[in-house]
Amino acid sequence: MQHKPVADTASSALQPSGMYCPVREEGSLPVQHEQLRWSWGRVAGLVVAAACAAAGAVIAVRDHRLLPGKTSAAEALMEFGECAVVTDTAYVYTEPVNSFIENVATADECCQKCQRSHHHPCKSWIWVDNLKRCYTNSGRPVQRVVKQGYVSGMSTLAPETNPAPTTSTRPPTPTLPSTSSTFATAAPVPSMITTPMATAAPVPNTPATPMVPPVVTPTPAAPAPLPVPPAPQPGFSGAASNGSSIQGGQKVKDAFAGFLSLWRDSYQDNDGSVPEVDDSSLPSAFSGIKTKIVVSSGGAAGGVVTEGMGYGIMVEGFKAASGDSEAMTNGLGLLRSWLGMVNGPDKYPHPFGGGNGKSAEAATAVDKFPYGVSAIKGPRGGYSGVASWRFPIDQCRPPCQGSATDGDEDAILGTIYLSSAQGNPADFVDLVVRSIISFASADLGFPDLYRTLPDGQRMFVPKGGSLWGGLLPTEGPFKGVQEPWCYNPSYFAPGHYRVFRDYVHKYWRREFDPYLPKHLDGKPSTLQEMVAAFDGAITAGYNLLYYSSCSSGAVGNWVGVKTECEDKEALNCEGVPWATTPYVGKSGTCSASGTTFGSYGPDACRTPWRIAMDYILHPGDSTRVTIYDRQGKVDSSVVYNAKTYLNGMANQYKDNAQCNAVKGDCAAVGTTKTATFKLAVAFDQGPHMTCANVPNFAQSWLAAFMAWPTFTAFVAPLDSMTPADNSKWLDTFASICDFSGGKPTGDICAASYFELGQEVVATMVMSGAVVPLANVPWTPTSTPSQATGTTTRSAATTPPLAFARCFGLGLFSAMLRTV
Repeated sequence: MQHKPVADTASSALQPSGMYCPVREEGSLPVQHEQLRWSWGRVAGLVVAAACAAAGAVIAVRDHRLLPGKTSAAEALMEFGECAVVTDTAYVYTEPVNSFIENVATADECCQKCQRSHHHPCKSWIWVDNLKRCYTNSGRPVQRVVKQGYVSGMSTLAPETNPAPTTSTRPPTPTLPSTSSTFATAAPVPSMITTPMATAAPVPNTPATPMVPPVVTPTPAAPAPLPVPPAPQPGFSGAASNGSSIQGGQKVKDAFAGFLSLWRDSYQDNDGSVPEVDDSSLPSAFSGIKTKIVVSSGGAAGGVVTEGMGYGIMVEGFKAASGDSEAMTNGLGLLRSWLGMVNGPDKYPHPFGGGNGKSAEAATAVDKFPYGVSAIKGPRGGYSGVASWRFPIDQCRPPCQGSATDGDEDAILGTIYLSSAQGNPADFVDLVVRSIISFASADLGFPDLYRTLPDGQRMFVPKGGSLWGGLLPTEGPFKGVQEPWCYNPSYFAPGHYRVFRDYVHKYWRREFDPYLPKHLDGKPSTLQEMVAAFDGAITAGYNLLYYSSCSSGAVGNWVGVKTECEDKEALNCEGVPWATTPYVGKSGTCSASGTTFGSYGPDACRTPWRIAMDYILHPGDSTRVTIYDRQGKVDSSVVYNAKTYLNGMANQYKDNAQCNAVKGDCAAVGTTKTATFKLAVAFDQGPHMTCANVPNFAQSWLAAFMAWPTFTAFVAPLDSMTPADNSKWLDTFASICDFSGGKPTGDICAASYFELGQEVVATMVMSGAVVPLANVPWTPTSTPSQATGTTTRSAATTPPLAFARCFGLGLFSAMLRTV
């Protein structure tokens, strides 16, 4: 829709999102007359500068608050409604603009992008006609100036008070693309076990997951402004909205403490299993910290694996964030070991990272096999990133190589919480940012490994690791090393990705730009592109979960994501990753760890707690998910998100267990311990454990690693129960084990590596130990010093810099008036 300015009235056009964008002619604003604008605007700007210089005024602009004093243009604009628009006008801010979107055709579209921007808050925007670029800002302007071809506006985020229905809706038979599909072709799904599905009203016309258009490399003529941290908003960076998560009582906390004690017994001082790293290459926090390792066993594990290291760093990170000093020491010791693994053994080129060990470029160059950057050198010479999945690497033939996405994402999440527990010192932030970029590149395929949906959205699919899986091509220099088009739904960690996205957006500094991997054509990638990649991975992951799970929450260990490009060596093209999921193509299967394709088993078991963490950390964002059909078109009839997934699993207990925790009848006769047989029937004998999306039978619930993750489903409120009822279920599960003798006793109370990993993570989630970063007790209000590991006063409130901004604002305003 084109703008049609009017003289004195606001005309509104209903947008597809159900929000209005009133459009007003510049002349209709409460401002000075046209003939006076030039001289008075110029004088006003010079007066501001002079006043700052004379009085040494300090203007505090923290959290993007408006400057005090007379009503500003921004405040006047807000009086006109949710999205007031002015033409031939640019806004002036006291901070650099924090984000922009390319290829935005009209100002109306820019307005809508701002209103829909739930991945970062947007209060105002500027659209530049000749660039077709939409700048968005989390704060409000302090002044506006005349600029031909600019359209600006104020906006508020779409309200979260009326969330979309959370009842999951699933089509009775998934329909695969017809042979005339633009992207993939497939035969019908094989016959399935029919299960009754819940129904729900169509999704209202409110935006779900924010739509971020494909990002085009900025043109040299108009460099992008430096991003700045967004102000905290409900639903952003984990702040609670749309309800809040539920935690268990003292029984759950005692169970977590018991399992954590056993888990910590698996920590050992480094015995040479992993390489050591010198203090001189590390942040100052590591001074005096001994290297610790997690010793694993069973299955594919053995020695030191990144899965166990990831669990340890993540658990200790959350504990450190709660003020646990032992956790800080443990977490830094484990992280030191991780960084040694990234650097690699002495006899191989450094860094080893997620490369193949043949050259350092295999880990540091995006255009060398394997695709992506897995290790990035820091200012002190040390490397941060993702590591080979197993150490010592000579336990494999050929040597163990390539990262594992699940361990990487858990370790990096824990690293972020360790940083936050220290107040985010600058040298540690630098380490975290390099880790996040390495993960995005090596494990998600940023910047070039993606598929583009019909609406232009780029979908990034989590790989199995740096060397294989996901969307890697079947031919050419970046061909994966294992079964192609194979995807593990339990590697999908949406809560982690949102934290990664928000962290880099908040703490980005100009000197981090060189860390970003280049596109294969040599063009630089941008922070905005990486933020969009995390959003694309979240959207893709939830759609893949939808097409690879049953209403009970059962999900396959391995499923297919085949969407091959016409050029079989290409990294990106049009396509829909879930076009034939759960199958690889028409009817193919795959597996990469010995677990059964399309079966709820030892790999898939981790899915519930990963989704539960998304709900806990992001209760607003995690309930706003866009589901697409198999042709890649938005399916507004489907409601599916973190809450609906978790509620499905909770209802599996509620509807099919032989006891009701709310009534208190789950205990074994004559004891206070929960009788597991009363619960096991819900999954071992209950319905909906197989379906078209999960065609093979599940492993028994009576394995501890299968049962404990399912308990986390009750952290999400059920519409049919009170929060207190949910908590009773959580306490009932925790009562399965008795810790009075040290080691737990009970039917599914194990102390071996893999089972214990699931027990400690599950009880951590159930106990309330997982908290949004905004709730970390020491959340610094200062900006990290860029020279040392200390913190300094926020630049926005430092008098000399605030004075410079004030003075510069006045001069800049005056000069723009003459343009």
